[in-house]
Amino acid sequence: MSGRGTPRPPELSDALETAEGRIDALETALRDGEDVEGVRFVSVVFDQAPPFRITLRGCAFERCVFPAGAGDRAPFDFIDCAFRGCDLSGLNLERAALHRVSLTECRATGASFVEASLRDAAFSGCQMDYSLFALARLERVQMARCSLAQAVFTDAKFQSVHWESCRLTGADLCGVRLKGMDLRTNDLTAMVLRDLREVSGAVLSAEQACLLAALLGAQVKI
Repeated sequence: MSGRGTPRPPELSDALETAEGRIDALETALRDGEDVEGVRFVSVVFDQAPPFRITLRGCAFERCVFPAGAGDRAPFDFIDCAFRGCDLSGLNLERAALHRVSLTECRATGASFVEASLRDAAFSGCQMDYSLFALARLERVQMARCSLAQAVFTDAKFQSVHWESCRLTGADLCGVRLKGMDLRTNDLTAMVLRDLREVSGAVLSAEQACLLAALLGAQVKI
């Protein structure tokens, strides 16, 4: 993938401070709701959400665990951050900003990105079944080899979103315009749409076109 739709990678320093295990050294910052910048977190368990939303900027996360739920607000914004092998399952990122982020081989089952802003975001090999993206804005986002079964994208806004070998079985894309997207390498079984206009202009295989038409009660004659 190249050109204007390519997600910009996170801007990370070559000399990040390392926090390993628990985050005792950063407890004050998290407790007081201060932003954190330029830290590599290794095997850290964020077992409690900060009292205020904080921004984690220019940080790397390896094998970290984030708190599920976290109440009725998103505890974090992530700017210029890279995640590898992390568990974000059930994390509430409603209305959060995720700009210039990469997630590789992470688990985000049931995570909520409702009304979030995802800009220049790359997901690779992630388990994201039952995740929620309703009313989110996705701009220059790449999903590669991810599982998004039963994920909900209802009325999300897509701009330069690219899909490669993803599992979208039962995913709800009602109200999402898929024009210009190449979906041929993805599993669209039982994908939920309001009508065929939502896939108008998308690139589909003949099998996918027939499958989606059948789900909506239409007929495709080839």
